[in-house]
Amino acid sequence: MISSRKLLDDYLVDLAAERPGSPHLRIFDFDDTLAMTNSKVKLVAADGSQRDLTPVEYCAYVPKEGERLSFEDFERLVDARPVWWTCEIMRQAYMRHGPCGIVVLSARHIAGPIQQFINSQGVFDCHVAAVGSSDPEAKVTQIDAWIDALGLQTVEYFEDSDRHVSAVAGMRLRHPDVRFLIRHVKHDDVSTLMRLR
Repeated sequence: MISSRKLLDDYLVDLAAERPGSPHLRIFDFDDTLAMTNSKVKLVAADGSQRDLTPVEYCAYVPKEGERLSFEDFERLVDARPVWWTCEIMRQAYMRHGPCGIVVLSARHIAGPIQQFINSQGVFDCHVAAVGSSDPEAKVTQIDAWIDALGLQTVEYFEDSDRHVSAVAGMRLRHPDVRFLIRHVKHDDVSTLMRLR
């Protein structure tokens, strides 16, 4: 069995060998990929009853008729803790390629608190896109725009949500000349570096 540290070290050696300025973009989801938080989205039912959704539940939830979502708590980071190995990859990619080689793509509505967290991890001037929707197509649309605008040859996507991983994997049909490396992140399982979708 290969250790978590060895897997990460092997990945980082490959990253260090990459040509600076290559058309390779690493895209990181935020919640439960780069950071674990206690932020919640409030679900308000048609009858007025309320319950909290975690970031994972929010990404998987499809609102029913008459329900609405409140993002007050989700507009800030509550008890944000880094996912150590994805943050280490982000830092090393930043050191190798600068802020142009990485982006953070979140279902949250506001980018500011995410930017502060990213800065606390030693990464500055990196673009944070807050799409304001749990619909996977919102992220797909943003990635499409980056592929077209930047002429990307490789998209490496780090994401914990099954729905979002599947949606981005489906982009291969629209972009057959782009290499997609899709890393389905399980927070404490570095071995997901070895499993591509």
